[in-house]
Amino acid sequence: MKIVLVESKREMLFKSEFKNLFNNLTPTRNGHTENILYIYYDEVYDDEAVTGLLYRPSNRQLIIYPDYFMSLRMFVSSDEEFKEMIELCYEELTDKPVRYSDIWIDNEL
Repeated sequence: MKIVLVESKREMLFKSEFKNLFNNLTPTRNGHTENILYIYYDEVYDDEAVTGLLYRPSNRQLIIYPDYFMSLRMFVSSDEEFKEMIELCYEELTDKPVRYSDIWIDNEL
């Protein structure tokens, strides 16, 4: 049996899953730069790591840590689409504009 998702249904599922994941993140502020870190506290992490998202209001950059969002990969066909969909969902949930985003793996670009 083959399951085919229409575009609107795929987008709806992506947004629903993103919202569930985002609701489990806890926003914190990072010192003098006022970066907003979104961290999943149920995981063990060290002080240098972020396990969800980082938003930099100064340049409106969104940094995505993809390991946390692995369940969203099945709804997209490329890294570029993955970033665009997360940007869109983030803006809708927070009303914070995103100028550009990057995917960080192991705290590296």
